[in-house]
This record gives sequence, structure tokens and C-alpha cells, in this order.
Amino acid sequence: MTHQLKIILSDLHIGPGDGDAENPLEDFTADDDFARLLADIAAESETDTKAAELIINGDFVEFLQIPAVDKFDPRAIYSPAMYRDTSAAASVKQLKIVIDRHPKIFAALADFLRPDPPMRRVTILNGNHDANFYWADVQNLLRDTIGAKGHRRNCLQFATTFINRDGIWVEHGNQRTEKVNRFPDFDHPTDPGDPTRLYLPPGSEFVISYFNVAEREAWWLDNVKPFTSLIWFALKWDFDLAAELLLGFLAHSPGLLAGSFAVGTEDAGAPNLISQLEDDAQRSDLAARYAAEPAVRRDIHRQIAALLQPFGTPQPARAFAVTEVGDNPLKMAAAEQNAARGVLSSAADAIIKQGKAKAVFFGHTHHTVFEEIGADGYYINTGSWLWSEDMSDADSEAWMRLFTQPEAFTASRRLPYARVDYDDDGNPRPQLLDYSGQGFPAPETRRLGFFERLQQWIFRLFGAA
Repeated sequence: MTHQLKIILSDLHIGPGDGDAENPLEDFTADDDFARLLADIAAESETDTKAAELIINGDFVEFLQIPAVDKFDPRAIYSPAMYRDTSAAASVKQLKIVIDRHPKIFAALADFLRPDPPMRRVTILNGNHDANFYWADVQNLLRDTIGAKGHRRNCLQFATTFINRDGIWVEHGNQRTEKVNRFPDFDHPTDPGDPTRLYLPPGSEFVISYFNVAEREAWWLDNVKPFTSLIWFALKWDFDLAAELLLGFLAHSPGLLAGSFAVGTEDAGAPNLISQLEDDAQRSDLAARYAAEPAVRRDIHRQIAALLQPFGTPQPARAFAVTEVGDNPLKMAAAEQNAARGVLSSAADAIIKQGKAKAVFFGHTHHTVFEEIGADGYYINTGSWLWSEDMSDADSEAWMRLFTQPEAFTASRRLPYARVDYDDDGNPRPQLLDYSGQGFPAPETRRLGFFERLQQWIFRLFGAA
């Protein structure tokens, strides 16, 4: 056990590539870094005669922003229908585009694999943006591309919901956080009404129908997680953008919205707010009053909170006093982000306390975390390889710059990953590292405070539906 090494990363969101033309739907630019990281790990494996495993914990490929076409033009604007086909055949077309436009990524994976001691292998877990790896045809295309066939077949493995072995638990996390990104059955993510296609959660449908258009004007929009927090942040700086985001989101999620109203969780004024936002004149008047009158802000916040409640992260602790609706949208945004992160932290705590693993790894939130749990447990979130400014603790000036000068953030990309070594007793000893060399702006290691431990206890007691 001591002679093995695991590398865990997540949320690369590799898309259709820039190539020779700018493609606003491509956020991944770290092809060379990815190849160097794998080469470094392979070299260490050879030198130390140490088995190595690369675990890609979800959202490896950004299928939601790749059109299912035979000949891809990065300059073309494709209709939502070209992104919405989730059949095996369409998914193969999408992956072929990524393979063609990111050759260094797949060459590096091919070079990394080694079937003989010291064995090197790759395990890919599904995320909510790349459930397409469920299809055997998609898996076989990747096998063919990196040579994971014949005597090298066992060097590439696929998993859907989680892996639990060697003292670690690895799971993407979308099934535990926002309802809008959940699948009815993530082990079998097909559409209940059509088993030849994948289910598209409302969040995925919104990416296809809205973000794939909006990103051509504001590339950074879909990098703010969770999406519900983006609406609150936008309210602070751009009322029209916030209105467009909210209306677009509700338009593509009618099932959840109708269901929430059906059980009586709606705010009585929420439908009226929707009609006001849909009318240009009323929206303009509402924006002016929102900016000038704290009471109007509080009322609008209350209505928006009611509208977003069905889509957000379950918060069983809310009844014990989380954040009251006030007139500051930045506090509401922080509450949304903290809820998503808190659910995963609480889930990791429960998994470790139940003796299922010593170290738990999630992704999905794009927010790096390293927490010590108990005497010998760890929760790590491996964040994302996209633009890396962590805005969770940013002040109003930083958020203003993001909305007015987003290009200032494009060069700031950390490349977080987890490294797991093992002690002589076979216990995992994880580290959270940054391959970019910048390090992390927040403390990498901390023990939970009293109120965080209390929140975790509440989550374990009541569960998260």
C-alpha cells in the first residue's frame, strides 16, 4: 500500500478548443500543464517503482458546450438542438471534436498508462456535464484514442456515482448539492422517457439554452458557482443581467418551479415579479426603485428567494437560522455558495464518521477545500482548472471589476489537484497542491470551528433531501 500514489483532480471542462480561431465556449487552456503533470507523475512512478492512479472526478469534458456535428467550425453559432442531443451517437461526435482539438491531453493520457509494474492507470467518474461517459460507445472511443485496449484495457476504468477503495471516497458532488443539477438515477443517467438519450437536468438545459449564447458576450458567467449565487451577485452590479438570468433560468426549469408552487412554498408576489421583469418599462422602473429604496430591495429579494428555493441546495439547518433575507444581495450570494459547500463538507464528515473512508474528495463547486476531520480524517475539494479567482470572500470592488473588466481575471488560473500517499499502515495521507505554483489564497488546512461542527451535526441529524 505504501508503494502507490493517487492523483485526483476535477472540473477541467475541456471543450471544443480554440484552435486557430477564438472560441468563447472554450474555458480550458491548460493542455500543456496537464501533459506536464502526468509526465511528472509517470517519472516519479518509474523512479520510485510506485504504482500510480489518476482519478478525474467529474466534468472532465464539457459536453454541454460541444455541438454534435461531423465538421466543427469554432466560428459558427450552433442552435441549441445541436447541443441537446445526448444519444450515444451524438456523444461520440462531441468527444471526437474534443480529441481532435486537444491532442496533447489525450497523448498525455496515452503515455501515462502502463499495464506492467509499476502500473499506471486512469479512472474517470461522471460529472453532471459529462454523464455522456455512461455510453459504452463513448468509453470505447476514449479507449481507442489512448490505447487502453488489449493488455492495457485495465489501465482505464469508468465509474458513475463514486469510488470507495484504498481508504478514499471520491464523488463529483452534484447529486448532493443543487437540485437543479441532479439526475433521477446517476448510476443510470438516461432519460426516464427515452432510454436512448441521457436525462438533462434543468441546470444542463439552461447551459445549452442560455449560457451557450450569453458566454459569447460574457465568457465568465458559468464559472460562478452555484448558478443561483450568480443571480444575487448580478443584482448588485447589473439589474438587467440579473433579470435576464432569472427569467431565462425559470423558463428552462418549469417542472421544478411548478412543483414548488404546487406544494405551497411560493411567495405570493413572485408571479407578479416575473411579469414586471418581463416588461421592459416595468423592469426599468423596478431597477430604479431597487437601487434607491432598501425596502424595495428586501421585497424583491424575498420574492427571488422564493423563486430560487426549489433549485438550490437543501438546507435542513435553515429552520435553525441561517441567513435572513435582507437588502444586501452579496450576503444572499454568499449564503447560496456556503450552502452548497456546507452540504459537501457535511457529507464528507458523515462518510468519515461512519467509517466508510479516511479521506473524502468532492469537486463540482469549483472551490478548493482542505479540512481535517477528527483525528485522522480529511475532506478535500479539488476545485477547478478554469479561471481561479475565488470570489467567495471578495469585496465589492473586486466584484465590480469582474463585471466591468472580466479580462483582468483571465490570466489567473490555479491548477489544483490532490495527491494521496500512504503511510506504513495503509492510511491515506492527502495533500492539496497547485501545479501552477501560485498556491492558494486561503489557508490550505484548517480545523472546523464550533458553529461549522454544529451545522454538520444538524445535517447528519436531519439529512439533506
